[in-house]
Amino acid sequence: MKVIGLISGGKDSLFNLLHCVAQGHQIVAVANLYPPAGQDELDSLMYQTVGHEAVEWIGRALELPLYRRKIVGKSEESGRTYVYNSNDEVEDLAELLREAQIHSHFEGVAAGAIWSDYQRTRVENVCARLGLQCFSYLWHRDQSELMQEMLAVGMDAMVIKTAALGLEPRKHLGKTIRALAPLFSRLHSEFGFHVCGEGGEYETLVTDCPLFKKKIVIDSSEVVMHSDDAFAPVAYLKVKEIRLENKQHLSVDELETTLSLLRPQYACQHRNSDDTIIEQASSHMSSFIHFDISPHKFATTKSRLSGNGWFWLCGVTHSERRGTDDSTERKAKDALANLQDQIQVHSLTSSHIVLVYLYVRHMADFQTINQFYKNMFDINPPARVCVETCLSNDQVLMIDCLLHRHISDEACQGHETHLVTKKAMHVQSISHWAPANIGPYSQAVQLGEIVFAAGQIALIPASMVLVSDTIDSQAHLALTHVNSILNVHSTAHGHMTLQHVIQAVCFVTRHEHITTAQTQWQQLLRDMDDDNGTNSVEKDRVVTFIIIPALPKASLIEWHIIAHSRATDEFTGGSNTVDFDCSTIHSQWTCNREYTVGCLRLTLDTKLGRQDGECLEGEKLLGLLVDQSKNDLLQFGSWDCVEYATLFYSSVVCHQACPSQVQTCLESAFRNAHLPLPAVSIVPVVGFTSSSTAAILTCGVYGVTTSSEIT
Repeated sequence: MKVIGLISGGKDSLFNLLHCVAQGHQIVAVANLYPPAGQDELDSLMYQTVGHEAVEWIGRALELPLYRRKIVGKSEESGRTYVYNSNDEVEDLAELLREAQIHSHFEGVAAGAIWSDYQRTRVENVCARLGLQCFSYLWHRDQSELMQEMLAVGMDAMVIKTAALGLEPRKHLGKTIRALAPLFSRLHSEFGFHVCGEGGEYETLVTDCPLFKKKIVIDSSEVVMHSDDAFAPVAYLKVKEIRLENKQHLSVDELETTLSLLRPQYACQHRNSDDTIIEQASSHMSSFIHFDISPHKFATTKSRLSGNGWFWLCGVTHSERRGTDDSTERKAKDALANLQDQIQVHSLTSSHIVLVYLYVRHMADFQTINQFYKNMFDINPPARVCVETCLSNDQVLMIDCLLHRHISDEACQGHETHLVTKKAMHVQSISHWAPANIGPYSQAVQLGEIVFAAGQIALIPASMVLVSDTIDSQAHLALTHVNSILNVHSTAHGHMTLQHVIQAVCFVTRHEHITTAQTQWQQLLRDMDDDNGTNSVEKDRVVTFIIIPALPKASLIEWHIIAHSRATDEFTGGSNTVDFDCSTIHSQWTCNREYTVGCLRLTLDTKLGRQDGECLEGEKLLGLLVDQSKNDLLQFGSWDCVEYATLFYSSVVCHQACPSQVQTCLESAFRNAHLPLPAVSIVPVVGFTSSSTAAILTCGVYGVTTSSEIT
């Protein structure tokens, strides 16, 4: 792809350009925003302006067109999420890129943001408006690793601004990052200093890098004191005399060797086949479950609008219109219109949606469905899980969604004091961090102490293609993505990891892949335990493995998790097994100390070894399942606090029962047990870990948000 690079003159923006080249992109131009005359240092959260007088020479060193524009706007929109404001400095960037588009053709924009959501979201906003893809390969990389990489590939950059404890202007200005790297590392250990200067500790000017055709030489400069603070004085270098000098160019092989240092190892393998083989894991069952009732119209169910704000809608689908338009387009539009209607009935909007489960009959229909789905959302869309399931032949899709009625969008923080802030991690930039969300969903949404993550498959983040066709590599990379997404979210003691997961669902397309998925899950937790001195492998978590027909991109595996910031310290759990004449029910649960957040899973296994073809009564088995859930929930509350329940059932073991039959029986079981009916989702799948498993019932309690999250 042809890319224009946003450059400040500093190391991060130039190093990101090198990453773009390493990924096969072509840098066709660079662009820069500079301060008004007479101002070297602007009070801007968006742009580095110190050293602006040298940027012209960087364009010459790169031998690329350089487009520049003066900054006239101010930081009017200071929230994490940017909302268009004609007077904001972000609009200077938009105008700069529009001007560049007149003279140069490019499809992408390179930005060197490392940790700043403020910068990333604004560049992504501009790119989305201009139809451009953002590339931020440094995003959320470990800063110490980045520094070592910069030095390893021959980046020469001098410090031109200091603004931190431990940095002395007269001593450190003009020194190279190579010379100061040991000091940066020591300051990081002592004071939490950001090694790459992400906290504003210092800024740099690149004088040479592998992309330069000539190197830059600073012959004369002066120190300008900006703030003569006794502990952390702020000062910068004003470049007076500058020139270019010839350099020895890297050979083609030498450049390729340098670029190879920037490519993660997994990027060497790509999936070559889109074929997905499904093992009918339960096809050898000798006992089947039969539902002796007539199929009927499938009904949407919903939870009570609970006092703590949570609200579930389950089983939303399209209407049946016999003799009319039976196309996928009509059914997709109809289902999403039904969802909108259901939401509006309760005085809610799509912005209140936190998580969506999108179950489709054929994954080939996904693109059509997505065209209508994306129209529901603007900024900060919900997290989403999308899988193919064994829906009935005339059912194109089914939607479950979790909403919260007290949500305040990040863009409105501080205006509604009684609302809970929804923190959406919606990264659209291509990076090495995790797969970009090009579509209308967020990698994760945090509400209070709970993080709901989107389903993750094993895409190589830099190229957005599957890593390979082996389950080992896919299982590992998909879980790595989950952990990377959790790392962005903070806890009282650091950042979230897989150790904070309280509930996980692993979807696979082959039964034999479950063992590999289990092994990778346990191994990653063991590695974290070794690093942190913890014992999270043995901790109670509700982890469920489900076999389905197909996944997005023909992936072999997809992970979906729900995590809690205090899961490593304050959650406990247990398990139970109850034996019946015709079945066995295995229960597992986890919950916090206050019993306000938790989840429960019940696994219904039929007893094998019976005469071939014998049928078991579905209504009776579901009744046992619901009764047992009532007993298990006494461990941490009661059904009164449960908002939803999902029943995954084997379409093979359950004798090809249609969802409406199973739904009717399950609802009847709740009534017979004198339990309030939650929102119920009925999801037919291929099978589970054990071939004797007929169904798995999961339910959750998400409680109230903590006071610290009320804005």
